[in-house]
Amino acid sequence: MENQITMIEDNALSQLSRLEDLWLRDNQLSIVQELTFFGLANLKQLGLENNQISVIEDGAFTELGHLQELLLSSNSITAISADLLSNLAECSVILLNHNQISVIEEDALTGLISLQKLGLDFNQVSVINSNMFSGLEKMERLWLNDNQISVIEKNGFTGLTGLKSLWLHDNKLNTLESTALDGIPRPLQLSLSFPYSVDGTAWECNSLCWLKEEEMAGNITWMHRPQRPAYPVCAGDQTWDDLLCMCFPSVSIHDSLLQMHQNGSHYMVFPVLFTDFC
Repeated sequence: MENQITMIEDNALSQLSRLEDLWLRDNQLSIVQELTFFGLANLKQLGLENNQISVIEDGAFTELGHLQELLLSSNSITAISADLLSNLAECSVILLNHNQISVIEEDALTGLISLQKLGLDFNQVSVINSNMFSGLEKMERLWLNDNQISVIEKNGFTGLTGLKSLWLHDNKLNTLESTALDGIPRPLQLSLSFPYSVDGTAWECNSLCWLKEEEMAGNITWMHRPQRPAYPVCAGDQTWDDLLCMCFPSVSIHDSLLQMHQNGSHYMVFPVLFTDFC
């Protein structure tokens, strides 16, 4: 730690076969090569936070089959390739927050069958792709806040059958489809707060009546955040607490009048037109 290390030569650590914890944070590493950690088969914790890492070669973690914690926060990583984490089946914690990740390749996460905590906050992720988290049944906490997320594809959260807490605040979402959280069990702790926007755009809360309904049923609870709410901040003068949702099937005036006539009604009563809000 704090040794100003800029590079670790191939096989330099290979004689430390019994090593379980390796902390290399607060250095100036810029690349992790394929053979950097060769021979460290018993390593359980690896700390690489606060370096300048922008390149991690495929195979760099292949030797680390017993790794339990991988800490890569505060680097310059831009992508997670399909093979980068594939051998980390015993890893329960991976923190990749405060990087520049915009690309997560298909199946890049599916081999992480023991993963319980994944930090991807403060990156450049823009889309939650279908089945991105497939196979991560043990995941309990997922940080996706402070990205550029504007799209959550169908089945984006499929596979997260053990998830308990989800952070989604400060992204580029201002609405959520009622199917957006499909695949996640309830109850769920959720943080939405503000969508990220330089012009102060807030949530279109009328489109979130399904979420209000889940909150009232006790299926969704809001995580406490110091000085900021975790529930959606609504656009205009509307507030989340005052949001009133009325769920009625769509009924046309013509159909209503026709039904009244068929029932023999002699009153000219014009029904209110309701649409599906939920």
